[in-house]
Parts: sequence; C-alpha cells; structure tokens
Amino acid sequence: MPLPITLTGPRIELRPLALTDPAALVAAAADGALWNSPYTVVPSASTVDDYIREALEGQAQGTVQPFVTVLRASGEVIGATRFWKIDRRHRKLEIGSTWPAAHVPLGSGSDTIVKPARKIIPPRPFNWPVSAPSGPPA
Repeated sequence: MPLPITLTGPRIELRPLALTDPAALVAAAADGALWNSPYTVVPSASTVDDYIREALEGQAQGTVQPFVTVLRASGEVIGATRFWKIDRRHRKLEIGSTWPAAHVPLGSGSDTIVKPARKIIPPRPFNWPVSAPSGPPA
C-alpha cells in the first residue's frame, strides 16, 4: 500500500493528517478561536479527536485526503485542508475544509497561504495515489 503523499512548496508543506496532530491543530485553531467559524469545521480541544478520526475514516474509504498545513521555516502547524469528494471514476476531487490560524493571512496577497498551497497541488492529482493511512508518518 503506498504511503500518503506530502506536498512541499517553498514556504509551506501539506503533510498528511496523523493521529499525532491533535495538540498542533488545537494550538493553530486557538489562534482566533477558529472553532467558532461559521464557514468550515475547525477542531477545538473537545472535538479534535473526532475531527481527526472522521478525516482518517474518509481517507480509509478513499473519499478524503486530509492534510495539515505546515510552515516550512518553523515547522509550525498553521491549519488544515483536504482533498474531498474524491471521485476516482470521473477523476475529480474538490479542495476544501481549509482553515489557517488567525495570524496567517488566507486571502490572495503574497503573504498568504492560498497561493503557495495552490502552487504545490499537482495539476493532475489522479496521477498519484490517495491511500489509506498506515499509521502516523515516520
């Protein structure tokens, strides 16, 4: 079974979500109390275990590939995103459930995470496997 894929760019890395990520995700979400967001699901200390479990269940079913967003310079987890609604038959997927820590701009300027993230997402994601987790990455 192939390992989940890490997507790396000059400033950020999209690393597969792991069972070892609860504290880092809660710390990122605490920057702005993002769990109160009406726009996407963001984990709090009381919901992070379910957030990770549900994402990894979707990964095991082949319908979701969850990532944590990491600043390469510091190694800080600054949020999460995922490929979801993965449809292998029609070779389509959506990108969503994206949220950054409040101190990280999301918009379209040069200091944001959206442009760097888009640049590292492969133009043909079905040329590589989306696989079930094999445990926490080494």
